[in-house]
Amino acid sequence: MDGANRRSGAPFGDGLPRYLTSHACFLSQRINGYKVSSGPAPRNRHVRVSAATCYPEPGHYPRRNRTKRPATVRTAALAGAVGPPLLAAVLAALTALQYDFMLGMGWRPVQDPAGAWPSGLALGPYGWIMDLGFVFSGVLLVVFALGLHRAMPPGSKTGPALLSLSGVAMALLAFETDPIRRTGPRSWHGLVHDAAFVVFAIALLLAQLALWRRTRGDPRWRCHARYTLATAIVCAACLVLPGVAYYLFLAAALAWIEATALKLRARYRPPG
Repeated sequence: MDGANRRSGAPFGDGLPRYLTSHACFLSQRINGYKVSSGPAPRNRHVRVSAATCYPEPGHYPRRNRTKRPATVRTAALAGAVGPPLLAAVLAALTALQYDFMLGMGWRPVQDPAGAWPSGLALGPYGWIMDLGFVFSGVLLVVFALGLHRAMPPGSKTGPALLSLSGVAMALLAFETDPIRRTGPRSWHGLVHDAAFVVFAIALLLAQLALWRRTRGDPRWRCHARYTLATAIVCAACLVLPGVAYYLFLAAALAWIEATALKLRARYRPPG
């Protein structure tokens, strides 16, 4: 009997599961409009189909409303959101603690704030905190720039690369500057500090312009692109204006980094 059943193709015994599986897959393919064979219909319709064809892995199906992004983007958003408040808190605390020291070294808060602030804070009794603040803020800015490239619309890498360069330059500000009132020549670490600030400011402005060009055509980033361009214009103007405009440059730059990081954090927040 078993031999007869196998010769006739009847779905008895051990062949029943295979028979049902093949027919179920065949019917599902016909319903979904797939062409089983380009030639004439086979005489024996009990076609063996692999399990991968009938039951593909769950990971092969596209997710709807996918919100999960790589861990690098979420880490970058966190780094960008933490860096500006951290640096602002360090600047405010050290300015309050070392205010008399800064005035004694020749700092003029209104007439010429950039002459000794914030670099001169590293020369005071709590200067090591300022050095750590420069290093940590620079590293966080580099991490933010690397993740920003992955999250933004496809385009040139110039903007994130320049933003990373500004982060490296910020970390190099930990090389202590020279006092305003000095008797000897400039020190090597003072020259490195001054050069790092120039690189930081120029790289940040160019990064904002490059990121504006990259995001202005994307509807999801268009409003933020306008804000980026406005920030670049304000920062450039404040660098050449005298007096308290220097404070506005730092405030506008830190606010832009914070706003961009919060945008990433809001758009790519993991589900749940």
